[in-house]
Order: sequence, then C-alpha cells, then structure tokens
Amino acid sequence: MEPDVIHGLGPGADNNSRNKAYEYFEKVKSSDHGVQISATALANDSYRDDYVNFFMWQILEHQVTHRYFELSDNLKNGIRSALITWLQNYSKKTDASVPLFVKNKAAQVFALIFIEEYLNSWVTFPQDILKIVTAPDLIAANSSKSNGIDMYLRILKSIDTEVVDRSFEKSPEFQSRCQNIKDTMRDRCVQDLVESWYYILVNPNTNHQCLALCLKIIGRYIDWIDMNLIVNERFMVQIFNFLKSEHSSEVREAACECVTGVAGKGMPPQDKLSLVANLWQALEDCSVFQHAAVSDEEHIEWIIKLSGLVSTMLSSLILSHAKAEKGSDVQTHIVESVRAKMPVLLQFFVNDDDDVSMQCVEAIRSFLELEKKAGKASADGMDELLKQMLYAIISKLKYDMEYNFDNEGEDEADFDEFLKSLKVLFENLAFLSPDLVMTTIGEMLAETLNHWRNIPFNEVEVAIRVMYLLGESLTTNFSTLFSTDNLVGSTMREMMRQLVLSEVVSHTHATVRQQYFETIVRYDRYFPIACHSLDEGEQAALTVNTIQAFLDHRGLRSDNLQLRSRCSYLFSRFVKTLGKVLNPFAEEILTQVGQLLVLSPDRNVERLLSPNDQMFMYELSGYVVVNANLDQERTVQLVTALLRPLVQDFAEILSQLVAHAENEAGTEEAAMEKETCLSRVYANTLNYAMGYASRTSKAFSTHKTMQACGCGQVYRDALNVFLSVLSVQYHTDILHLGFRQYMHRMVTCLEDEVLPFIPHIVQNLVANQQANALLEFIPFFNQVISKFKKTIGPFISEIFMIVVRAVFQVLNQQQNNNCNGGFHEDEEIRTTRRYYFNFLHALVNNNLSGVMVGQNKDDFEQVLTTLVQGATDFCDAITRKIVFNIMLKIVETWDCDEELLWEICREKFLPCCFRAPLNPNFDLRDAQTILVLYESCSLMKSIFKKQGDKVEVFLRDFCFPTLNLTKDQIQEYCMALRHADNKAFKNYSKNFFGQMKGS
Repeated sequence: MEPDVIHGLGPGADNNSRNKAYEYFEKVKSSDHGVQISATALANDSYRDDYVNFFMWQILEHQVTHRYFELSDNLKNGIRSALITWLQNYSKKTDASVPLFVKNKAAQVFALIFIEEYLNSWVTFPQDILKIVTAPDLIAANSSKSNGIDMYLRILKSIDTEVVDRSFEKSPEFQSRCQNIKDTMRDRCVQDLVESWYYILVNPNTNHQCLALCLKIIGRYIDWIDMNLIVNERFMVQIFNFLKSEHSSEVREAACECVTGVAGKGMPPQDKLSLVANLWQALEDCSVFQHAAVSDEEHIEWIIKLSGLVSTMLSSLILSHAKAEKGSDVQTHIVESVRAKMPVLLQFFVNDDDDVSMQCVEAIRSFLELEKKAGKASADGMDELLKQMLYAIISKLKYDMEYNFDNEGEDEADFDEFLKSLKVLFENLAFLSPDLVMTTIGEMLAETLNHWRNIPFNEVEVAIRVMYLLGESLTTNFSTLFSTDNLVGSTMREMMRQLVLSEVVSHTHATVRQQYFETIVRYDRYFPIACHSLDEGEQAALTVNTIQAFLDHRGLRSDNLQLRSRCSYLFSRFVKTLGKVLNPFAEEILTQVGQLLVLSPDRNVERLLSPNDQMFMYELSGYVVVNANLDQERTVQLVTALLRPLVQDFAEILSQLVAHAENEAGTEEAAMEKETCLSRVYANTLNYAMGYASRTSKAFSTHKTMQACGCGQVYRDALNVFLSVLSVQYHTDILHLGFRQYMHRMVTCLEDEVLPFIPHIVQNLVANQQANALLEFIPFFNQVISKFKKTIGPFISEIFMIVVRAVFQVLNQQQNNNCNGGFHEDEEIRTTRRYYFNFLHALVNNNLSGVMVGQNKDDFEQVLTTLVQGATDFCDAITRKIVFNIMLKIVETWDCDEELLWEICREKFLPCCFRAPLNPNFDLRDAQTILVLYESCSLMKSIFKKQGDKVEVFLRDFCFPTLNLTKDQIQEYCMALRHADNKAFKNYSKNFFGQMKGS
C-alpha cells in the first residue's frame, strides 16, 4: 500500500490521508484483488502497525460477509490457508502484544469463515484450530502457545455470537442454517471442545485471562450442548473452585457467569429443581453467600455477578413452576424451594450498591407473581418473609445522602430509573398482601413522624413517599379510601392525621417538603371528610395550617425553585378538591396568591414563580372567586381585580413592543433572531397576559356560567383590549397564539356573545395583510361553526370569501417558494390545503353548505374548482377523503335550485369519481386511499339517489366512452350502481378500478 494510505489508517491521520485510505478500502473491499492483498499481508505478517492489520481483517470481513459466494475456489482456499498460517505464526510469537480490537476482529473473521465452510468444505474446522494451538508445550506459563489458546477461545466466542446469540434478529433462512451448524457440531466436535476446556481449566500454567475466557465460553455453550458434558463432578469441582478468594477477581467473575449459564439452561421442571438444589449447596459450601453485603470497589463486580447468579437460579426455578403440571408435587416443591432461598436473594438486594440490587429485581417480581398464583396463606412464615421484603424495598427506595437534587447528573438519572423498578415491586407486594403493607407502613410512618427532627432526611422522605405510593398500589376506590368500615380506610385516616399534625412540612430539606405536598394532594379527599367530623375550630386549624404551608416559605415562597414550581400546580389541584371547605379563607388566599403574580417585561423584577407556574395560580384564583358563594357584585369586583393587571398596561406594553421591534429591524441578524431580544420579551409578556386571562375562565362551568356570575362584561372588555394584537405585524406567532387561546375559551364561556367579534378579527388580519395568521385562525372558526351552527350563518357568510382568498394567497406564496424545491415547503402546502378543506368540511358538516352556495357565481365556481383539484390531483389521501365527503354533504343537504345541483354533479362531481381513482397517484394498495375510494362511492350513490336515470344516461353518453369500456363492463357498472347496496358497490368499485388500472 502507498505510505499515505497506511498513514490514513492511523488515529493521527490528516483528512487527506484518511480520505485516501477510505477510497482504497472502497476499492479493494469488493474486488478479488482485495482478497489477495489482505490474505497475503496477514499470512506473511507484512505490517507491524495494528491499525493496518485491523484494516486487512476488515477487508476480509467484508469479502466473507458480502462476496463469499462470488469468490473462486482458489480464493476461498487462499483465505483458509492464510488464516491457518496467521494463527500458526501468532501462536508461536513470544512478544505478541496485539490489541483486543485486532484480536476480536480476527476471531470474527474466523467465525464467519466457519459459518460458510463448516457444513460442507471445512468439516474439521474446530479440530484444525485446536490442533494448531495444542502443540505439546501448549500452556506453559510463559509459553508462546498461550497466544494460540487465547485466540482459540476468542474464535469460539465469536462462533457463539454469530451462530447462537439471540440478541439480534436473524432471517428464517439463516436461523435454519445456524441450527444445522449447532446440530452438526454436537455430532462432530463438541466432545473435543469440552475436553480442551477441561484441559485449560486444570492446567496450573493457564494464565488467568485464558481461564476467565474459558469459563465464559462454557457458560455460553452450555445453553445448547449436552448438559451432562459439563454438569459432572470433574467439571463442577473445578468451576466452583474458581469462586474461591485465592483466585483473581477476573476469574471469580467468569466462574459466576459460567455457573449462571448452567443455572439458566432449559430443562424439565424436576431436573431444574434438582440442579438448583445441587448448585445452591455447592455455593453454600464455597461460603459465597456471606459476601452479599460486600460493596467495596475492589470486589463489587464479583458481587454483582454473584447477585445475578442467585437471581437466575430463582428466576429459572419460578419459570419451571409455570411449566410443571398444575397442582403436582413438583410445583409444590418448587414453591417451597424458592421461599427457602428468597432470604439469601434479599441479602444481595439490600446491598449498598444499586447495581447489585438491580440484578435481583426480576427474580423478586417473578416471586411475587408466583405467590399471587400459589396463595401465600398456605405457607407458615410468609408474612415475615413478605415483611422482610417490604422493608428491603423501602430501604432501596431511599435517596443517597449524596443525591444531588439541584443538579441531577448521570448517577441521579440511573437511580431514578432504578426507582421505577422498585415501584413495580412495591405495587406487586401491596397487591399481594394489602393488609400487611398497610399496617407495616402505618407503623413505620408513625415511628418516623414521631422522631423526624432527629433522623436523616432520606428516612423521613421515604416514609412519606411509600405512603404516597400506596395510592397507586391499593385496589380501594379513592372515594372510599378514608372509610372507617375497613382496615385500609381507618389506617389511611390515621396516617393522614399524623402527617398533617406532625409539622414535618417544616423540615429543612426541600425534598421532604415536596413529598409532603405531593402526598397531601394525592389524598386531598381526606380533608372534606375529616372536616365534616370536626368542630369549626378544629376544622379551621386543619385547613389553615395546610393552606399556610403551601403559601409561605415552606411552599410557594420557598428558596427552592423546583419546590415553588411544583407547589404552584399542587396547590391549584388542592384548592379545586377542597372547594367549599376553603370558602372562609377565599379572600386571604387571593391576597397571598396575588402577591406572587407578576406581569412585567422588566427582567429585573423579582419573580418567585415562572410564567408557566403563574398559569396555575391564575386558574386557582379564578376557581376560588367563582366558587366562594359570594354575591354577584363581589364576584365581579374580585374577577375585575384579577384581570385588571393583565389589561391596564396592555396597550403600553404593545406600543413598546412595536417601538423595540422597529429599532431592531435595522439589526435583524444581530437581534431579531435572538430569543432574548427586547421586542420578543414584550411579546411573550402580552402572550402571558392573554394566557392568564384564559386560565381564570376555566373556573366557570355549566353550573356556574360566566353570565350567571355577572362576569361576561369583564371578559368582553378584556377581549376588546386583546384585539389590538391583531394590528401588529411583529412576533405574530407569539401574540396570535395567546389571542387564539383566549378566543377558544371565550367561545366556551361567552357563548354567542363572542360572535360579533369574529368579523372584526378577520377584518383586522386582512387589513394588516396577515393571510398566514388568518389561516391559523381556521381551527378557531371551525370550533365556532360547530358550537353555533344555528346562528353563525350570517357571520360566516360575511367572512367566508375573505378566508378563502387568504388561503389562496398563502398557497400561491408557498408554491412560489417551493419552486426552489424542498420537502419542508411541500409539507407546508399540504398543511395549508388541509386547513382550507377542514374549514369547508366544518361548514357542510354543520348544515351550512348554504354559506358556500350563497356566494356569487364566480366565487362559488372557484370553490368548486378547488374541490375538484383536491379530489383528483392531490396525493394526500386524508385531504382527498375530506374533499369527497364535502361533495357528498353538499349533495345530501342541497335545498336550492335542483337544476344547478345537477349541473354541478354533471360537470364536477361525477367526473371526479372516475378521474381520481384512475389517476396514477391513486394507490389502491394503500389502506387510506381505499377509504377515499369508498367515500367517492358514497358520493356516486348519493347522486344517483337524487338524480336517478339521468346519471346513468350521462355516464353512458359522456363518461364511459372516454374510458374505452366494453358494453359488458358498462352494463355491469350501471347494474351495480342501480341495485347493489353501499357495501357491495364499494367492493365492486374497488375491483372495477383495480382491473382498469391493471389493464
């Protein structure tokens, strides 16, 4: 190879050399010349550079993987000879310091050749490899041949990966081939392999790397070879010996993996029971279980493997239980065996290192599932075991003292993921034994709350959190959760009483306080029930203490940002649930919450709550006002006071937005695209103002409407103020979003009082040349049409063509832009069309077709033309289906000049029913497109129902002649149209157009 190519393969290559190397690889990887170059270089050890040798192996890998069937026999023999020579040379080296990435790539190529050759051409592959690396002086401590043993084991590992590994998908054909290879190996060579493994294990000169690799190989191969070749006294004594402390950590970990492979092997339930019993006894004899609590860094990897081994033994036993005959002695013995061994697993589960614990999760989950089926009541001591398991789960749920709540990193993310698994275990245990869990947690919570000032924060937090988790774990309906008629209800009431009265909400750690608030809100139904049984003084104390905790430095005024944010949402929920219970404190709540509400574009103004958090506060405030049972005058005063800060400076902020935007226009690249530019800050402020007003309106309902509360005028006045954003052409994406959200709420709350504003909205947008913005209001118009279908007609008639022309204007702009190509613009065009046709669809679906028909002739003709285009020319199946449905609704609801309807059907709709399905872009194999066809069939049937025989005459005289149909086909179609029901006609049409397009 050229020096530049060789240089380009190394880590320090420049771009030019790297490109040359890449070009060279692309050239030789798919040519016979590449086989010769790489095979010769490897056999002759031509290059000393590891990256060059790795490159040669890559060429061979590509050749074997993608071109082997093309290679001549001479080239195949050459590859085989090169591999043998390379292995011989490598095994003889005394200073072989080949890096792992090269050795593993070489092993992979050997394995790929094995897959191609073993069944036919190279039937002695394993024996040949073994013969090369097992010369008489094979594994002397410093012998060169230890290189060969290492490579031999790596080749076996790669063969297992390529042939057996189920972690990646294989084609059925390749799976069959791999199965054939395994069957053949069992007959031809497995016995030889097993003997070589034993020789490696017992030879005192085998280095620990080869020992570990050999043990891992046995653990892999045991899955598919005869178990008795390994599970016998001579092998297992050696394997268990490697678990002892005198061996290196690498060997002990590999021995664990090996025994794990043995334990996980599939077999009949009785055999599995016996195997696990023997393995368990052997492990006890090795005294490995006493290390369950070890978590020091030096030994932790071994403890993780050991934990995985114990978990595998129990999981495989439980799996065998499901396979055993139901009710058999084997099932009984398996259950007894698992129960007896579970305390050992729990010792590993409570290890301080979560990686050790995670190995146990699946076995514990399976155990709980087993007990649910077996019935825990049938065994003595089960309550004690389950209680031990519950405390183990709770201990693992605790946050570490070093957990960084303010700046969560990778360790915190890993623990949060682990918590999800623990939560599943907790829920399963609570489902299995609810009374035990409830009683235990009640006792633990009482003990914790009595001493919360004197114990670590994580113990306090987890005690409250497991109480919170009960809500997701118990089958009790929340409406009866605090009933005094059962253990669950009485225990929950007592726990809530203790929690509220404990003053733990004053804990200095924010995480404890947050969990307190989470739990209080989860069980907020406790408060109305508790208050009902208390006198006024006790009721006030219970409620005031809880509310005040939310409102002061412990909650919404905390110095912890995350806690403040979460409390804004939780307090909003809490207020809604307590409802009338809070009426005596309504104005105090409004006063204190009002102090937290800040609307200002000034970045230097102190804000305890973010704008999004304040959304919850405005919603809460509206709810408090509307549901406080105040007289109408006072309600109006409070709502006005709530909305006044949102509207009184609105015009001033809007004018400053415009001024800043105009100043920034001269430095567009420097300022306008920045999220922090001043005009954008002002726009966001106005958006929040409209959003806050929208959230306050959520308090109104069908029982307490805006009109009944006398607040309609307040919100109409606000709407008049907010309308001014439509006259501004800066940051319309932000401003219009807030305005549309407000309008959606007003449609619900103001009812038909909102209708006079609609023409004004459209006129503002048109006057300010904001066609794109008008387009985004179409979903709002559709909402209005749907809600006020009986009265909306005159308003929609007034704006109909304005909206349609705006759509056409936007489409023209998008199509002009799309002349430069690009997927993005094309998607924009499809979206715009959908907006438009959804608008028409909303009209016809709400019996407002007359709005279209009532336009002047040219405008109506233009709309009909767009329908024809939408049905026949556009590829979007969703749009096509909508268009055909619009046509159908027009026909079905037509109540004008019948001659005009026939003209429309004859000139527009009927031809569409043929042109669309026959268009090359109409794919009858696509499910969505078939729905379009069915919609066109419904249209055809509807037209025939209304127009009768003249439809058939028109088809025979004008449509069919252009389609080159035979007389029989014409007759058949007309008969189907006339006599077939809708379903039969759809099926007929599908076949009809399929045949026409096929021909």
